Amino acid sequence: NLISSETDQNVMFQEFLYEQMDEIREMYGLDFAWSDLALDGKSKEEQINVVCELIRDSGFKMNEEEIKGHLEVVYKNSTYTYIPKMEGKLDARVVLFKAMYMPVTSETEENSEIEMVDNTIAEFDYGWHRYTNKEVQVYPIPTMHPTILDQPYVKQISESLKTDTAKKTINDPIYF
Repeated sequence: NLISSETDQNVMFQEFLYEQMDEIREMYGLDFAWSDLALDGKSKEEQINVVCELIRDSGFKMNEEEIKGHLEVVYKNSTYTYIPKMEGKLDARVVLFKAMYMPVTSETEENSEIEMVDNTIAEFDYGWHRYTNKEVQVYPIPTMHPTILDQPYVKQISESLKTDTAKKTINDPIYF
């Protein structure tokens, strides 16, 4: 039944939005005037509008188009199953700009703190070494993922790109 399917999709999207709002609240220390009933019975578009209004009223630095775009991408990524086809490894260097910090919730889940990612973990390159025969150059950036393209971090990325491309030879493609 089409109505039931649409209702199920709206409820699924509502659950996704609650998780996203919790993550945003934890990451940025924002306090929303949030009610569990704020999204009940609303369509996906109406739910996005409610969230955009809450975020805008909190003083967060994203405009409505950015919020909608971000939510749409994160939602599609979270509901899409991707199985890559490996036809061999790239014969190219890979450059990864990795955010060094991630939000970590304390055991009580009432407080949130920012903790540095351990740079010695085995998957430091997020597994990119499995897709290339050459080096994976990891540039740690001292921020969290959502702010990696903000100033001053974008300047650090730009300087790293200049340095990295200066090392490049004509026969050595680089994937970013």
